[in-house]
Amino acid sequence: MSTLGKSGSQLNQKTNASRLFNVNLQLLGQLLEDAPSVSTLASQLKPIVRKQQLLNLQPEKDLYGVTWRIHQKLWQDTLSLEVSGIGYDDHQGGLWRPRVTYKIDDATTVILGADRYYGNNESLFELLKADQTYFINLIYTL
Repeated sequence: MSTLGKSGSQLNQKTNASRLFNVNLQLLGQLLEDAPSVSTLASQLKPIVRKQQLLNLQPEKDLYGVTWRIHQKLWQDTLSLEVSGIGYDDHQGGLWRPRVTYKIDDATTVILGADRYYGNNESLFELLKADQTYFINLIYTL
């Protein structure tokens, strides 16, 4: 049986019509009451169980982390700067996602961004490092 808890807060600061600053922060906690001990398993099963724990995001009996999002709109909402992510304690790793959005005109928007994973060798986010991306997205609306 597992218990998952979340608690968060948000700060919005609107200084004038062309500027909006937003910060979101959320604390995460996962407590497993009946977590199986990998050390008591047969040696052939340990790597399989360890991978399963990573893929289910349950690498430890108790796991704590934080999600965040910092967002700033500028220039009459034509420019948007954002960084968001998730991070876990005990070097379990996380994800860092910067984004820059620029609205060229009513029909055209350009987005620059990245998805960057970090973590130790036995974390889910380390497994995802091969999927790190940088991108440019051009959106044109007819």
